[in-house]
Amino acid sequence: MAGPALSFGVELEFLAVHDFASIDGEPDYTIVKRKIYSRMLEAGIPATGYESAGEDLSYVPTYSRWRVEHDSSLLLSPEERDHLGSGWKEELIEISSRKLHLHNDWTSEIAKLLDVLRSIEGENCRFVTNGSTGFHVHMAHANEKIPLRTAKNVLQFLTAFERQIDQIHLLERVSFVDRYNYPLSTEAIDTEARGRDATYSDIEALESYEDLCAFFKIGVPVQEGCIRVDDFEATPDWENPCTVFNCEDKKDKFGDYECHHDVVELNGHRCMVNLDNLCSKAKNSDQVVGGTIEFRAHAGTLDFMTIRSWVLLLSVLMRYSTMAPTAEFLQLLLNGLHRTFGLRKLLEALGCPEEVVNFYCTEDGSIGVLPCGDTRSLVTPATTLALFEYNDDSYDGRSSPTALASTIRDKDNADEYGILADDICPPPPQADIEPLLQHALTQILAEKGVAVAAGEASMDLARERVLAGLAEKYALECEELEDLSMLGKLSLEDGKEDQ
Repeated sequence: MAGPALSFGVELEFLAVHDFASIDGEPDYTIVKRKIYSRMLEAGIPATGYESAGEDLSYVPTYSRWRVEHDSSLLLSPEERDHLGSGWKEELIEISSRKLHLHNDWTSEIAKLLDVLRSIEGENCRFVTNGSTGFHVHMAHANEKIPLRTAKNVLQFLTAFERQIDQIHLLERVSFVDRYNYPLSTEAIDTEARGRDATYSDIEALESYEDLCAFFKIGVPVQEGCIRVDDFEATPDWENPCTVFNCEDKKDKFGDYECHHDVVELNGHRCMVNLDNLCSKAKNSDQVVGGTIEFRAHAGTLDFMTIRSWVLLLSVLMRYSTMAPTAEFLQLLLNGLHRTFGLRKLLEALGCPEEVVNFYCTEDGSIGVLPCGDTRSLVTPATTLALFEYNDDSYDGRSSPTALASTIRDKDNADEYGILADDICPPPPQADIEPLLQHALTQILAEKGVAVAAGEASMDLARERVLAGLAEKYALECEELEDLSMLGKLSLEDGKEDQ
């Protein structure tokens, strides 16, 4: 599918376990990062993060270099720490890429970086990923801001198919929620008010990037763990959704809070889909607006094929969300109600390359087994620690298809996904959405006039009415449907006519 030119960036989080001695009195926690930085430069990879003191970086364009830095959110698990040998140390590392373009040879640059890490692993150092690490991807339209419609489609898609997308991820990204990776279905987001009847129509009513961004945010105390934000409502006049606010002062605007701290932050950066970069920043902020959607769901990895496949999948999703005709997109959403509509069918419907489909799925459509490169060393260090073996065994458990399938089933049975398929009669697989859209647009034209009906907002309203009308009709009348043709004749007069 042709579409907009896409740019993207990746963030690789991992830990280094090493027995390097201090160099010239430098703190232990910088030794490996400095080594990575210098080796990247030697390999011809533009990098920043550990320049010499006084080096002028004012001329360096934004996002033109890879960045090597410390990431305080990472940690060895207690069990991993118990297996850490005497004299061995760990560093917490994040490498963020420069701005890459899908139409360029981006894969060779990532492969070159992994070669750098491989060379360092031959020197009694080991890079590992675990449940605390992530692989984040920022996606953007290279030459323009992501359209609001595209962002809405992405969120609707991921809400409808979270059950299928979960099959791609490691166990900890599905079985429980940590404070940096809240999925769309988590209890911290009020799914009851966000289309659990599978209409996804609430998203249609949002009129700005700020509203959409606020729709999937998490309330987080500045000092403590996460709290739940109940009955949160996006508001068009909220200029800076990332700002810190006082609970007591804002209760009338944002609803009631289980507030464990006087000040909380509405933070998209803690969600599996982060839209903060689409929003306008505070008036006095000099922060550059990246214009990206950040996908944070993937577990940490240093496996080339895993990185490549996830980036390609997300690029297909971005293009589909931008280019797919409205009726086709809505029809795809309705397939989210079918448990027989599995991951392979979903990826093929998106138009993913065959190599991506085969990477994630077996021939029979069941969950595939990811390559075992994520936490295994590319080069065997001279010394083998019990930690390395424990980390490898832990990965085997985290990637177990049997355990993952069981967890998804339990999550489904507990109604933790964003839709409740059992509550609605699944729509016919060949539902004809186009007549419903045209009917809704005709209604809007009659109600609001030509000037209003010609705008993009009218299509959003039409989509909202179609989705809401389908949900209500199927919930109330599915037993009365005699054949597929009846779907095209359904009237929306009993739907949300007041919206």
